[in-house]
Amino acid sequence: MSHTDQLVFGESDFSNDDEILDKNYVPSPRKRRRVFKKNSGSSIKNQSFEVSGKTILNARFYTDIEKISDQNKMSTIAKCVGCDRKIRATGDVTSNFVKHLRVKHSELYAEYKSLKSGSPFGNSAQAAFDRKLLHAIVDGALPVSILERRSFIDLLQTSGMKIMSRQVAVKKWKEHYGEVVHKIKSEMASVKHFCTTGDIWSGNHRSFLGYTCHWLTENLERKSAALACRRIFGVHSAEKIAQIIAEINAGFGLNPSNVIMTVTDNGSNFVKAFKEYGCTETETSFEDESENDLPVFQNELLLPKHLRCCSHTLNLLASADYVKILRSEQALYIQHSMTFEKCNALWRKCKWPKSSEIIVECLGSTLLVPVVTRWNSLFDAVTKLLWAKDKLNPLCERLSLSQFSPSDLQYLEMYQLLMGPIARALDYLQGENNVNYGCLIPTLMTLSNRLNKLQNKPEMQQVSSVVAKLEQRLRDRFDAFFT
Repeated sequence: MSHTDQLVFGESDFSNDDEILDKNYVPSPRKRRRVFKKNSGSSIKNQSFEVSGKTILNARFYTDIEKISDQNKMSTIAKCVGCDRKIRATGDVTSNFVKHLRVKHSELYAEYKSLKSGSPFGNSAQAAFDRKLLHAIVDGALPVSILERRSFIDLLQTSGMKIMSRQVAVKKWKEHYGEVVHKIKSEMASVKHFCTTGDIWSGNHRSFLGYTCHWLTENLERKSAALACRRIFGVHSAEKIAQIIAEINAGFGLNPSNVIMTVTDNGSNFVKAFKEYGCTETETSFEDESENDLPVFQNELLLPKHLRCCSHTLNLLASADYVKILRSEQALYIQHSMTFEKCNALWRKCKWPKSSEIIVECLGSTLLVPVVTRWNSLFDAVTKLLWAKDKLNPLCERLSLSQFSPSDLQYLEMYQLLMGPIARALDYLQGENNVNYGCLIPTLMTLSNRLNKLQNKPEMQQVSSVVAKLEQRLRDRFDAFFT
């Protein structure tokens, strides 16, 4: 029985003032005046269910619907189609009408239940409203407690729908979660091969593991599903990660025979988990789909084959690898450190309201601040500085910061030229649509060619050795794709 039905049939919903009137019943003069005297108040006759919005007041069940107001008290009276009795209810409460059908006319009551479940004016309209409300809360990452805020309730009450409580919302989410999981499993049942991804992140002193699944339809259309978002307690050890991934795979019927690859970042815990608990294949071939050539497993806790995220690897090339290469070029490393020390001082000022106002006043817009976890953010931040390079020194003077020398700006321009091809490759590989595994090798080859061309540019002569080492490091990291 749904929550709405419980509200309809609960005994506490029957008012003491509600009564079922027999057509042969003769009320006292006082009651006759209150109930039937039209001159004592307003009366609205033949108000059908399309007007009232109540499924029970459909003409299939009740006719001659009247609303009578007497001494600021509203009453609804309707004649039952099944027995011609007049049923009365207080206000807009319809529980008496429903109870009469349930007790006296089982066939009409069954028809009412069937109509209610599909009526655009009854339960389906409320159900659609509830679904949209729950989706809005999830999509906006709003707290469930918003359903208890008076201002939020007042806003939604203008829709004329019933606003669910916090407890009901949680219950509906749990029910909907089961429906979504069942739907995902049904879609995955006919698929032969999958690719999964895993990632760990922290927020508000809590850690989570997210796990997604991807596959191609017969029309080569990509489908994706988020399978889990698990809370991780304690140390993010390789064994714990392997156990969680194995549990998720088992819950959705995934195993090393139908999961081609699991993609993660280059974190040592992920790498160790798949190294120690991953499967071993006798032959690496996905062209032959016969059951005789399935992988040979050598561990109790089995994980699919592992692939390090290529976008994350490129990000490491542009950050950690680049700094390591600069350490071998002392003069360039000193210039790099001095220049970015000034940049960091300027970026830190963006966090303060007063300094931020000065920046907007001088440049006409705010600066971009790099974020460690957001790839390409450093490149974008440097590009923004070079966009306003003619105004940087006046800005630094107002903020009491060290000004940029011509050599500093020259180095930033070389950095922009060097990191441009990597940034564009990263942006392409991180695309949401039409980016498949087959796009990786052409992207890597194009990036390698562009880095080689940079070595011959006159403005890059100062860092030509760095460009050559960076291109070689690219080949080392993606050796399996270049050989």
